[in-house]
Amino acid sequence: MEISRQSSAVRLRNVIPACFTVRVDKKIQTAILSRAELQHGLITRGQALERGLKSADIHRQVAKGRWETLGRGVYRIGGTPKTYEQSVKAVTFARSGAVAHLRTAARLYGLPIGEFEEVEIAIVRRTRARTVEGVTVRLLPRLDAVDRSRPSGSRRPP
Repeated sequence: MEISRQSSAVRLRNVIPACFTVRVDKKIQTAILSRAELQHGLITRGQALERGLKSADIHRQVAKGRWETLGRGVYRIGGTPKTYEQSVKAVTFARSGAVAHLRTAARLYGLPIGEFEEVEIAIVRRTRARTVEGVTVRLLPRLDAVDRSRPSGSRRPP
């Protein structure tokens, strides 16, 4: 997968016509895109439903190629650049309780680790570990609060 090294900031206001069918209300489009901007161009099924989209609308976005499914219930809005940060976020959205781990976390914190494109995540051992192509999953006995810290400048969406 070709991943851009562009800034992790994603601006989606210019992709509205391309990423929604005409049946979706403009207020719902704006709400979804506002959330996706905070999440590297990603939206989850639950977030889309919370903002007023119907299941059939989500299916239609995917079927028409306007949204790309990246994992169970995780979608990339069409027209957004593929970035490493987006890949990590997609995996952590798809895996409940997952966090970036080892070299992935180091890269997100801006530490010099050289060329590294693989995604490493950690999950609590009692979680079922499914394999995902290009993702290394580490099973840990527990994840403490310090394991869930965020790089400075990183925002948690409202």
